[in-house]
Amino acid sequence: MPVSFRILAEHGLVYVRFSGAVRIADAAENFATFLADPDYRKGLKQLIDFTHVTEWDQDFNTLMKFNARQTDIYDDTRNALMMVCLAPDAFTQSLANFARRGWESSSRVVTCTAETEEEALALLGIDAPSLSILLQSV
Repeated sequence: MPVSFRILAEHGLVYVRFSGAVRIADAAENFATFLADPDYRKGLKQLIDFTHVTEWDQDFNTLMKFNARQTDIYDDTRNALMMVCLAPDAFTQSLANFARRGWESSSRVVTCTAETEEEALALLGIDAPSLSILLQSV
């Protein structure tokens, strides 16, 4: 599957990795699995890694429907969800911008894009030199 996730509970983070050809339907299926994970809890920060994406489905209507389903999960008026997209080049940045666009009018999700792992981790307040070291440490 072109999308996988790993919950790093001790960091209050879910790491989501997309690769290859990405479809919104794949993300929706992965999201359902994420919600059923025993380590899932409301308020996890998200690191969305688009580094290995080679193509993606640009269906904005489907994205909006998917985001509408997520809104119920992220409906916490006290605490906004932090979502950082890791997108190191122009192609993956276009995907990150597309993903972020669905949340522009929402106060429930704060989104930003980082070009490097170090920048992404710093934005999330995680003290680790790289993703690989972070993922190995838990």
